[in-house]
Amino acid sequence: MSDVQKRFWDKVNRDGSIRPNMDSPCWDWTAGVTEDGYGRFRIDRSRRVLSHVFSYESERGPRTPGLFIDHVCRNPACVNPSHLREVTNKQNCENRGGAQANNFSSSYRGVSWHKQIGKWQGRVRHDGWTYRAGYFDTEEEAAVAVRELRNRLHTHNEVDR
Repeated sequence: MSDVQKRFWDKVNRDGSIRPNMDSPCWDWTAGVTEDGYGRFRIDRSRRVLSHVFSYESERGPRTPGLFIDHVCRNPACVNPSHLREVTNKQNCENRGGAQANNFSSSYRGVSWHKQIGKWQGRVRHDGWTYRAGYFDTEEEAAVAVRELRNRLHTHNEVDR
């Protein structure tokens, strides 16, 4: 193990929690993070990388150009290589969880209140298009419809499966 790798792994807590749909615990980065919670690691004075990318490439070699490293566990601080995979930008977006930060009318991803109709509406974005799940009397009904629609449209949607 190189000095850089030793310095990296000294900043990792391997006793993290086990997330839903995961067989092993998250290995949480304990050093500096971005405002979105992703770990940052300084390789040397001039090079910084995201900690999960360093972990992935240390275990599996360089990533394929143009691809991203996705957290299957959806924990941005996790650096467990078994929780990381190469994906396209589209696939990475499909594995997002939670409601949008600007969506204050619902706690469910893809659900919002339609003021003119007086019902909850469900929508899913996919390949640049917006697909409508319909209008519903309750927020929960809309959330179920949106989840079913995402499962039909998205191939890398781990959170809804």
